[in-house]
Amino acid sequence: MRFLVFLFVFCVTHTHARQAPDSSKSEHKVLANDSTMAVGVSRGCFGTKDVTYCSLRSDKYIPSGKAVVIRGMKHCKSGYTVEHLFEVIYNNKIYFVPSLDIATDETYYDQLERMPADALARFRAYADHIGQIVYESDVLKVLTFLESCKPKGLSVVKWSFHDESEYTSGKGVEVSVYNPTGKTIKYLWFTLVGYNPVGDKVVDPKRKTANITLKGVGPIAPDETSSYTFSYAWFTDLVSTAKMLSIKVQYMDGTFKTISAPGSITLSEDLYRIIED
Repeated sequence: MRFLVFLFVFCVTHTHARQAPDSSKSEHKVLANDSTMAVGVSRGCFGTKDVTYCSLRSDKYIPSGKAVVIRGMKHCKSGYTVEHLFEVIYNNKIYFVPSLDIATDETYYDQLERMPADALARFRAYADHIGQIVYESDVLKVLTFLESCKPKGLSVVKWSFHDESEYTSGKGVEVSVYNPTGKTIKYLWFTLVGYNPVGDKVVDPKRKTANITLKGVGPIAPDETSSYTFSYAWFTDLVSTAKMLSIKVQYMDGTFKTISAPGSITLSEDLYRIIED
């Protein structure tokens, strides 16, 4: 498959009101129907998948600074309020977002509004094509990272910690892993340390140690993922940040791998957002 690399140059406007085109100012890009794309940058907003009834929901958060491909616009009237929405492509999915939440050429909304139906259909088809190419390029980045983890024996897709309950003291841990090797994983040992709000290590009151080791049980076949939830990894609420110190992996053939820098095999937030859906 041939992947194309696109260099987007964004002229980001920071106006907080949609303005009519002004020919006395700098020239604006004219949107063609089958050879021009409109791009924008999220100001940090939630996208809605379906606005049939003009009900905006929080289906997907698009972080600030993330590029989107604009494929259309829509007026949504709710009571006495008219919401101006952009129809955008993010991670190869279509969302509707308030136009003020997308930094882009200030004339795009009006151009799309005036575009004839047949021209708009061709414009959307081209936007979908570009969205697919960009997404495939992003997925390739994920696959390249996972392949780089193969010699290390494991990849951490995501991990986090959370409060167990408002009624008890304790923090739980969730870990999702991917097996990039050709061998089946039998056991995993995750060693973590927690820190209090002033940066000191937290000694667990029950285990009497700062380093907490949690055991995950397989099997995890090659190219498969597995998720673990560990309740009360810490029997205290003092943990405000945490770090994974190491991971030991045992395979079904009896061999072991020890990963002393788990951060090097953990998907970044940007890469994780590509595959989380």
